[in-house]
Amino acid sequence: MGAEEVLTVISNVGIWRLLKAVGRSRQRLGLDAQRRRLVRSIVAHEERRRVDSEAHP
Repeated sequence: MGAEEVLTVISNVGIWRLLKAVGRSRQRLGLDAQRRRLVRSIVAHEERRRVDSEAHP
């Protein structure tokens, strides 16, 4: 890893920490909502597939 890459990683981590510190609560709410939506869509998809496989053996 070159010096430029190291600096990029450090600055990315710094930016990430800053963003995390600034929008922690808002971000957490957003991520939780996103995760719930994702889980719900996966569950619905699995359920639909299961129903389809039972309907058409």
